[in-house]
Amino acid sequence: MDQVQTACLPEFLALGMSMNPASFDPSQTTPGDLAQQKARTYLFPYLMNRYLAGLRLINTPAALLSEFEVDAGDLAIAQLQRLQYNYNVHFKVANYLADLKARTGLHGASLTARHAMTSVTKSAEVIGLAGRIGQSLAVAAHIIDECDQLTTPTYFTERIVTGTYPLALLFTREREATWLDQFFALTPPAQRSRLRPGRSAND
Repeated sequence: MDQVQTACLPEFLALGMSMNPASFDPSQTTPGDLAQQKARTYLFPYLMNRYLAGLRLINTPAALLSEFEVDAGDLAIAQLQRLQYNYNVHFKVANYLADLKARTGLHGASLTARHAMTSVTKSAEVIGLAGRIGQSLAVAAHIIDECDQLTTPTYFTERIVTGTYPLALLFTREREATWLDQFFALTPPAQRSRLRPGRSAND
């Protein structure tokens, strides 16, 4: 029964994150949409408490209990930090990678892997190693999946509109920051072309 309970615990955090996405959608501005968003903000603390209570229910070792509690709190903070990043035009590649490690990497694999390992071993070193490996694999898998989907126009547009900029765009922005700033500021083509010597307005 402890193994079943352990396997379910990360799902509480996953549900809380999915119900409170770290992004915004400008199209969701109806009173109903706003009411749902408000209601969901109360759901995350409830699910977090279910997760923490579950840790004690399965008699998690004291050292791991403290570690899981801290990680769950860090995950909630990272979710809020990502939402703030969406409003920040200075979001950079380093921010993207740190955010990916703090949210997808931490929950998507590290917490899940460590919970799974606690049912087969009590070695803190083995459990910690499984978490680090899982975190790295989750970050790599996310980037690969994102790059594969960039050829889909709707996916790329959705990421731009909601502020969850893909890694490829962040790399481009850091390399050609002035040109992109002028482009998105709707600067006349004649001025945009002068920013890139040898390029036409169509470039």
